[in-house]
Amino acid sequence: MSHVVRNAQKMNWTVAADAKLLHLFSQGLNKIDVAQEMGTSIASIEARYRKLKKEQNSGNQKAYKN
Repeated sequence: MSHVVRNAQKMNWTVAADAKLLHLFSQGLNKIDVAQEMGTSIASIEARYRKLKKEQNSGNQKAYKN
């Protein structure tokens, strides 16, 4: 079954948005619920989560422009 998040917006990933993403997953929400909560697409959530986990595993910290 395919899931679509309605009215998904392009996500501007910030330190706060990354923290929220990781927090929601740590609370046991699935990718569909996280995407709905953050108002973005499931694909965006999946891609960003993979990137954050990869950075955590390699010890790299991304510099953000705010």
